Formats: sequence, C-alpha cells, structure tokens
Amino acid sequence: ITEAKLSSDFYEEGTWTPAYTPESGTFGITYVGAIPGRYVKIGKQVTCWFYIGTNGVNTSGASGDNVYLTGLPFAAETVSAGNWGTGLYSSNWGGDNPTVATINSADSFLRLQYRTTANGTVNGLVTTDMATDSGKNFTRGWITYRTD
Repeated sequence: ITEAKLSSDFYEEGTWTPAYTPESGTFGITYVGAIPGRYVKIGKQVTCWFYIGTNGVNTSGASGDNVYLTGLPFAAETVSAGNWGTGLYSSNWGGDNPTVATINSADSFLRLQYRTTANGTVNGLVTTDMATDSGKNFTRGWITYRTD
C-alpha cells in the first residue's frame, strides 16, 4: 500500500447549474427556484450534489429518446470500461421516475434511468416521461466519480 498526501492545493469546492437536456433538440423549460448544484473536488475525485425541479416543460423541440442531467463541473476520467452510477430520489414525473443516474467515460452529464419492476431491466428516461405542468420532475441526488 502506497500512502499519498494531498496538499490544500488539491481541494476545491463550488457550484454548478444542473439542467434537464434531451438527447437531441431542446426543451422549453422553466425551473423551480434557483438552487445551484454543489461539488467538492479532492485530487481527481469529484462529488456532486443536485436538486432540480420544473415549473413547466415544452418537449415539442426535443428529439431522441434520452433525458440527461447536464452541467456537471468536470468530465469523468477517460477509461475503457468507465461507468459510475448513483441512486437518487425523484417524484412527480409524468411517466417513469428516474431511480439511478450514470456517467460514462469522458462524459460531463448524467444519464437518467429507471429500473422496471417486471424484469429488472434498466431503461433510459425518455422525453415523454417528463410532466409538463408546474411543480414537477423533481430529482435530487449525488454522484462521486474520478476525473482526468
């Protein structure tokens, strides 16, 4: 076992702006309040916390299936089998609620996913899962991952 010591130069904390983004195209979206995401970076390890909700979503400009949570302050490290995941809490979605978020190698966004009760398959959230009216699509959670 090798012990490494970190100086205070390797510590950083700050805020970031989480946003829902479709795989392609755009959403017309209004968010609930202005709650910034927060992060702490120690060396190459990053932990990000987020809370996000909407007061209206127009999905007509969106295409593709997946809904992402974008705005992470750092991209994940580039590795051949890189995929980190986290549990999260969500409520008031129009269809399936996200139950997990994952980040892949070199990405700086989270893929929102849910697990079906029938067969346990993990599926990506789609734009039609989003509720379009006020006080909806709440998601909160955290993820810890490595960066280059």
